[in-house]
Amino acid sequence: MATGLALLAPWRALADRSEWLLAALVALTALGIAPRQLAELRRRWQAVLALSVLPFAVLAPAARAEPVHVESTGRREALVAA
Repeated sequence: MATGLALLAPWRALADRSEWLLAALVALTALGIAPRQLAELRRRWQAVLALSVLPFAVLAPAARAEPVHVESTGRREALVAA
């Protein structure tokens, strides 16, 4: 879907309104979720919260430590952007 929109709209116009495109894609994805599945997620809110917060808790210290390690070795060219 995003590829089709990119072909239809000029790149600059699409880039200027990327937040609307993202909101539309999220809304279309949400419409595909059955109400019964949403009710089940409400009952399992602890798991949803953990799966939302834990990746940041794990990855943030790693992201913070990597540039420090590279600077301490004096090899800035070793920094790889993911």
